Amino acid sequence: MRTSKITPIGVGIFLTLSVNVGAGDFKHITIDGSFNDWAGIQPVLIDPSDTTSSIDYAAVYIANDADYLYLRITLHVPGDPFTSRENIFIDADNDVATGFSFGGIGSEMLIQSGVGYEERAGGFNDGFNFNGLDWAAAPTVAATNFEVRISRRAAYTSAPPGPVFTSDTIAVVLEAETSNFSSVEFAPDSGGQTYTFAPTPVAATGNSTLVTLTGSSWQLNASGADLGTAWREIGYDDTQAGWTSGAGLFGYTTNASAYPAGIQTPVATGRAAYYLRTHFQFTNEPASVILVASNYLSDGAVFYLNGAEVRRVRLPSGDVLFSTAATGGPSVKGQAELAGLAITPLLIGDNVLAVEVHQTSGNTAELVFGMSLLAATQYPAVFTDPSQPPDRSVGAGDSTTFSAEFIGTPPLSLQWLKDSNPITGATAERLTIEPVLQADAGSYSLKISNPFATNLTRSALLTVTNSPVRVTDSTQPADQTVTEGLPASFTVLAAGSAPLSYQWFKADSTGTNSIPDATNATFSIPDVRMSDAGDYFAVVTNPFPSSVTSRKAHLTVTADAIPPVVRSVVGTPNKITLAFSEPVTPASANAVTNYSLTGGLIVTGATQDPNEASVVVLTTGAQTLGTFYTLTLNNIFDRFNNRIASNTRTTFKSSIVIDGSFDDWAGVPLAFSDPQDSTESLDYKDVYISNDDDFIYLRVTLWAPGDFSDFHNNLFIDADNDLATGYAVSGIGSDLLMQSGGGYEEQPGAFNNGTASALDWLMMPGGASTNVEFRLSRHAIYDNTGLPVFTTNRIAIVLEAENTGFATRETAPDSGGYVYTFVAPSQLTISFNQGQVTISRSGPGRLQSRSSLTTGSWQDVQNAPNPYLVQPIGQESYYRVIQ
Repeated sequence: MRTSKITPIGVGIFLTLSVNVGAGDFKHITIDGSFNDWAGIQPVLIDPSDTTSSIDYAAVYIANDADYLYLRITLHVPGDPFTSRENIFIDADNDVATGFSFGGIGSEMLIQSGVGYEERAGGFNDGFNFNGLDWAAAPTVAATNFEVRISRRAAYTSAPPGPVFTSDTIAVVLEAETSNFSSVEFAPDSGGQTYTFAPTPVAATGNSTLVTLTGSSWQLNASGADLGTAWREIGYDDTQAGWTSGAGLFGYTTNASAYPAGIQTPVATGRAAYYLRTHFQFTNEPASVILVASNYLSDGAVFYLNGAEVRRVRLPSGDVLFSTAATGGPSVKGQAELAGLAITPLLIGDNVLAVEVHQTSGNTAELVFGMSLLAATQYPAVFTDPSQPPDRSVGAGDSTTFSAEFIGTPPLSLQWLKDSNPITGATAERLTIEPVLQADAGSYSLKISNPFATNLTRSALLTVTNSPVRVTDSTQPADQTVTEGLPASFTVLAAGSAPLSYQWFKADSTGTNSIPDATNATFSIPDVRMSDAGDYFAVVTNPFPSSVTSRKAHLTVTADAIPPVVRSVVGTPNKITLAFSEPVTPASANAVTNYSLTGGLIVTGATQDPNEASVVVLTTGAQTLGTFYTLTLNNIFDRFNNRIASNTRTTFKSSIVIDGSFDDWAGVPLAFSDPQDSTESLDYKDVYISNDDDFIYLRVTLWAPGDFSDFHNNLFIDADNDLATGYAVSGIGSDLLMQSGGGYEEQPGAFNNGTASALDWLMMPGGASTNVEFRLSRHAIYDNTGLPVFTTNRIAIVLEAENTGFATRETAPDSGGYVYTFVAPSQLTISFNQGQVTISRSGPGRLQSRSSLTTGSWQDVQNAPNPYLVQPIGQESYYRVIQ
């Protein structure tokens, strides 16, 4: 629930550590929940763990590019920081004197659940007055790590229009609330976190060398100690004990002539892992370059850029431990291996490239590492691994994917070939064939080109293997015994080269015949009849070619001797919906003479549901809401001529069914009407109220279509009709607020003091309409105390609607509340004493009589006292109370 009841931040001692208030970080961030592109970005603030009543912020990171402001938010415990209880306040001009004053900033924009609300005029919320917010957030489930983006081009749509972000510096406050919407958590704890947008760097205009093979200085740790993961990070101290300086090449070898340069920095032998770090500067737009690494590597290594893994060479997938061995060496020792590195971790300014070198198990004769790194704006399209894509043998019916690693500056053109011929539509980095068929056998290659080169991979031979079809479960299909009218299903389990084809057969005394359209692994009979008895089997084939026949399953069909019974009955003030245990015949279902009702009611019509033969709808005379009636049924037959038990009786209570049809409101009088007086919110028109022992029912019509379930619309209920208790609103003392189907306690006089449960709320229809009905349980309780909400037989209600800025624009009634007294169903008591009949009634209503239970019209007994005395006159008379 969204309210304007924000608690200002009080004065106190706060422990938030503000880490960075200077210039921002330029970064292109993809909102996908992976966070690798945040590598190297330091938190602007760290917040202590200080609440268990709401989201508990841990750290906030901020970055930007030319188009977006990015935030990364971490939490101390898993949660969802983007509900209606968490807010991002943005001071878009970093001016505390403008906007809504909150947390030491002047907020121009509030973001809640991904929606932006204007605050530049100083109010808490002036509406959804933004274009181009372009919000995105990930992940969308409870977690401890989140990232969001907000467009820097967001603009106001209200007067005066214009951009939201007008300054290079902004301030941000994150706020979280309890389930009662009380503010308990802020980041930072006091004041706003300022951030200055980083300028967009210029695009690179040519290739530049960032790391040279022999000229760049590295820090090396060959101590044999396990350094864990901290050594990869940009802020790690690589001057401490165990680290030394050096330049490439690093290692030892007995084959020095194979390499383009000598070993400049020898290392100790026999280490499981060697750690290396080097710094380089980058000042251009990252998107304008690709990173090309040229490696001389005798074994395996993992490459990290600013703490994020960007390349792995000859090491297994998964976590790389200190003891993890490389899987081998290059095909040609001493030959450069090209590799593209991801640019997403690249920072403007200082960058750290970290490399973890691992030796191949059982091979300690050589360890060599050296590399250069190029930021390229013009680089030919080349493949980096001549062994890709590899040959493969695939079973027909399985899938396979071809790929080959490449580098090159855009624009790039890709085309997959089969047997040297282009494959239509195959222009992506990967080619997946699913399923593989015999016709797919052949040679596959990838052609890549850009303005500087065109290259073709090796041809990968795809061999398609075939296997004959076979039944994998000899017990299927299984024999079955089924009662007529019920479903039966048979399945065959088979394997073999794809595609598998199926055909089901039936064998009986007339012969063996294929079943039309029975061409799947499962064959079903939805409504079994006696004529379906027989043997069923399947023939499965594939193009091998091969064929197999399943076992024969015998279907035994037994006669249905079970009569239908009533499963459920629902009564509304003018109809009864019956559900039988099975389909019944239309002739018996639609005969009104097969039904009779107590209470003097007549069944005037009976109609079988055309889509569900087990459902019958009866129309009746006017039922009294909340009254119990007994329905008697006779001569209802199922499809197999089984008749329902004679004089089957079922009892139901007449109630309003919340289904959006409204026909059961026909006898409910109008409670009050409201004039057409709002175009900024819902505009209430007519309100009807009713009740039974369990529920309060409301029907609300609107002057124009709207969605009552939206959280801008409220129902205030004074559950004891006492203005002195509860929250004072529009002339009532509201004890319960209903919003979007949720109940909120207001009994102590506060706008929201907690939740209520056992509401059993139901509303129809959903979405925008001009007519809506809903119900609320009279057995609702307050969660704080466990006490019942409704304690008297009289309540008062107010309907309220707000504009997009949460300002009240409509109430119904316009002033004061509407008082409603719960109606108790009337009861008749008849007694006979000394030749005189006494009729007593409880509850409101008019006493009526007629001389026949089933025919004639009911007549009011004029001026009937209570009790009403009747002198026997030797003929039948029937009485009822109508409300």
